[in-house]
Amino acid sequence: MRPVDSGDFTHMAPEVTWTRMLTPEAGVYSMGLVLHAVINSGTRSSPKDTNFELLPRIEALIQKCMHSRPSERPSVHGIFIELDSIASVVQQTKYQCWQPI
Repeated sequence: MRPVDSGDFTHMAPEVTWTRMLTPEAGVYSMGLVLHAVINSGTRSSPKDTNFELLPRIEALIQKCMHSRPSERPSVHGIFIELDSIASVVQQTKYQCWQPI
């Protein structure tokens, strides 16, 4: 754990405002905030490039990362495993929308 002496509390886990200590769980919460921002504010070149079937999985991961109880948040390794699984689905389906001429 590390004490917090500066930063934007709107981008930190709720418990950091009380304890003023950074923990791995607080980092996971912040990662959830970043994923949320990417999904909701990111741009994409075409709606065909979006695999809408994966959005519920990504949203579920974000919700887990931002759980109000730090003990209920996934580990960074768990996040990696889930994102890797999502990425493999994206790679498998990336070019399936293209039709030969």
